Amino acid sequence: MSWELAVQYRQVALVAAGWEGQESDLRSASDLVEGVAAGAFPGPVRGAVGGFRDAWARHLTAVALGAGGRAAGLRAAVDRYVASDEATALEMAAVLALVGEHAAGRGSW
Repeated sequence: MSWELAVQYRQVALVAAGWEGQESDLRSASDLVEGVAAGAFPGPVRGAVGGFRDAWARHLTAVALGAGGRAAGLRAAVDRYVASDEATALEMAAVLALVGEHAAGRGSW
């Protein structure tokens, strides 16, 4: 059995974009909720409406921040994978060059 780690960068980028979309949608929802005028409600419920509105807007903002953090984390992970792949490719090229020189009788270990 062989194990291979293969990161599908495009798929990760699509998932990150989805999280960014969620962040945007949640921020828009928070803005809409914050825009509700508690004064439009009758006096007895006005305070409750304002408190609910403020709490719900804070909740939506917090969830949006979480979604944005997930997107940023995924993008950072892809950046690290790409850097690692590039470093590995350079090291492999150097090793192959040494092996080629040795096989041709021009190099020594």
